[in-house]
Amino acid sequence: MRKNVPMSEAFQARWAIGGPRPTPPIWVWLIVSGIAIRTVVNVLADHATNFDNPELPAFQPPAWAQALSRASYVMIFVAAVLYATAPAVVRLGRFYRVLLSAWIGYSLLLAARNLQLQDFLTSAFYSPLAPACAIASCWLFASADRDSWRTLVRIVSYGSVGISLITLFEIAQLRSISRGEAYSRLYTYSSVLEITAIVAFGWFARTRRIWLGIIPVAGLIAATVAMQTRLMVVELVSLLFFYRLFSQRKLSNNAVVGLCLGGLLMLGVVYVAWYAPATLRSVVPGSASSFWDRATQDTRSAQFVNFFQKVPPSTFFLGIGIPRQGEFNGLGEKGIDVGYVNILFIGGVPALVLFFAIHLLPAVRCLVPRFDNLDAASLASVMTYGVRLFSSTVPGITPGYLILMLLIGRCAMLAQENERRSRSGYSGSPAERFLRDRKTVAIASKA
Repeated sequence: MRKNVPMSEAFQARWAIGGPRPTPPIWVWLIVSGIAIRTVVNVLADHATNFDNPELPAFQPPAWAQALSRASYVMIFVAAVLYATAPAVVRLGRFYRVLLSAWIGYSLLLAARNLQLQDFLTSAFYSPLAPACAIASCWLFASADRDSWRTLVRIVSYGSVGISLITLFEIAQLRSISRGEAYSRLYTYSSVLEITAIVAFGWFARTRRIWLGIIPVAGLIAATVAMQTRLMVVELVSLLFFYRLFSQRKLSNNAVVGLCLGGLLMLGVVYVAWYAPATLRSVVPGSASSFWDRATQDTRSAQFVNFFQKVPPSTFFLGIGIPRQGEFNGLGEKGIDVGYVNILFIGGVPALVLFFAIHLLPAVRCLVPRFDNLDAASLASVMTYGVRLFSSTVPGITPGYLILMLLIGRCAMLAQENERRSRSGYSGSPAERFLRDRKTVAIASKA
């Protein structure tokens, strides 16, 4: 007879993540298709936009791209409704259902204040904090289903590797150190990597293929240099900090330095092996030099002065409502690049409170316990998004935001499971608690 041989730790990890699984429901593929199509549409818009001269007329995509964009919105909304009505939603409890209902209801109220009926057929309906964006937030329910979560996080992790390789390829095509050219090639890809890079790292670390997890981090580092974006440096530091904070197996300082150096080394190998030495000699050092020159450049003071000259403080109590297409919306260079102020400008204090409760509170509730690599990475990504909101970020129907909602749903599940464990640790009779404590001590002494 064959003896029962215990599974290795690596095999158990692969079995837990990659073992036999039931066929995922159709709305999982709606989610994946919606993200993929929105990524394609956003990349087309980026390539056609002149970031060096924002005064030029806005890019008008061709008819087929507009049809593709509308198809992605339909997929996003259908998936949101299907998951919001799925049986797995019960696992998240009534709290998040009430919060999301209030979020959608308040968004409709903001839209009703300014928008007319015909405006609901324009891009105003899909703008930040608009009803379409609020409905898309129902994607967090997708993570309440374990099978769907496992499928989605696997696709996100491998997709992050693919996006990072495309990012490195696009960087290699740069012919100048212009931030405008870098943004036109990399903006959408970098916004996805900002959310997914650490998640892919955590997922592949859990499956003992950490070398694959380094690739998205390397792509994010490379995009940071090419786009000369100081905020992305803050994000990189925040991702590693929060990953160490939440993880059971914390990264040592040497591991963090090794991770960064390994990513840069991989980037250098790709350039040397595939592309002309002239590109390596000119564009990469030039971008790094320009990035260094921007380290002390003040790009926010003038925005604050101009913004608060035209916006009275009383506006922030209830906001202005959803702006119509072409109206001042407080965003970008003509407004102010601070996400929290943007939310206050459009929706006021109620919108900011609801936003925090839905998007950031689940991760904040998980600050005390420790988690495995993947869950720690999901929490780190959500917390870093909260840091990013201190600069040029607003919630909108973008690929990065849609993936973020999946991670927020996972954070909400972790917070609830942690609370259940805490409550169960103090329930029962005194005799039961005594026996449970004895068992816990015995297990700890064997570890």
